[in-house]
Amino acid sequence: MRLYLSKHQDRHQSLIETLDAYGIAYELVDFEQLKKEDVLEWMRLSPDCFAFLTPTCLIYKRRDNLPFSRFLDIIWDNRARSLRLPLIVDKGHVYPDVTLEDLRTFLPRELKAEKRQALKALLSV
Repeated sequence: MRLYLSKHQDRHQSLIETLDAYGIAYELVDFEQLKKEDVLEWMRLSPDCFAFLTPTCLIYKRRDNLPFSRFLDIIWDNRARSLRLPLIVDKGHVYPDVTLEDLRTFLPRELKAEKRQALKALLSV
């Protein structure tokens, strides 16, 4: 799993702490380390690149006369406002705008089952 962070540090700490607490392995990529090749990889993996782009980028969706290279340059030049970060790439899937609740997706099944059992036990008291 690769976690790409935005410039906004407030959300990062809780995401990182949660991943660490559950022992989920991840590779951290800070906003300043982000490469244009990363965005290209996301486009390759995602069925619709607009899933990880902000709504302001939708103006480019119907522009038939915009070359792909120019579109990519526009996204890259405005990446702080164009990308829905933090974003996770895992097992060939792109998960944009990740929240703490979204991290449950990445918990091992055994851990999810343990949590359900603990919750059932707590509710049955």
